[in-house]
Amino acid sequence: MEQSLVFIHGFLGQATDWQPIVSTLGSGRTSFHCLDLNQDFSISELNFQNWADAFLHWTKKQKISAPMCLVGYSMGGRLIGPLLEKGFANKAVFLSSQFGLPADDFQQRAERRLFNQTWAQKFLNEPWQKVSADWNQQAIFNQSTAPVRKESDFDRQKLAAMLTGFSISEQKDYSSLWQRNDLKTLYMAGENDLKYLAIAQEIQAKANNTQVRIIKNAGHRLLLDQPQIVAHEISNFISVLKKSS
Repeated sequence: MEQSLVFIHGFLGQATDWQPIVSTLGSGRTSFHCLDLNQDFSISELNFQNWADAFLHWTKKQKISAPMCLVGYSMGGRLIGPLLEKGFANKAVFLSSQFGLPADDFQQRAERRLFNQTWAQKFLNEPWQKVSADWNQQAIFNQSTAPVRKESDFDRQKLAAMLTGFSISEQKDYSSLWQRNDLKTLYMAGENDLKYLAIAQEIQAKANNTQVRIIKNAGHRLLLDQPQIVAHEISNFISVLKKSS
């Protein structure tokens, strides 16, 4: 049976970030669709309440009819949660992603909300080279390759909207998805990305239906650090799914 892989990039990402993965995967009976949050959506009007409907509209425009396997990196992985909850897919691959903050942890949510609002203002008002360089200086990226990002490829208003509308402070805690027997998932984290390595280890201990892969010589930006290994793991995952369907 044919299936469709739908790739969702992270913040300050682009659809082309997935090209090394897609070119390594090849084709066969799988189609590939790399959405672009910068170009394909009215991001300023979106949040976690209406994201799933916007995504469904996008899939119809793309004429995606085969069963979907969703692949998301970082923020893109967090955007998968509402789609699985709505039943749009039952297969997903998460790269360097987390699944929400506890609903009753108001302090952590408030701190993250302020963090994202501060960065949103920076992306709106500061010179591009300064704000993009400062973004890459965050500790989480220290062990990863920094991508080249040109200001002309982005809309600053949309970037700010992504930071606030899709902040983890505003999303539900989707960690319960790991307990669902009807979902097949793969989670990947870089061995040098200590925060997400810990998440991967927690998932591995608790979730029976999730495959966990720790990628060697990689940090948070798996797509840039080890694209061929990431593609290999995705290929193995979807091959197993095909055999079991």
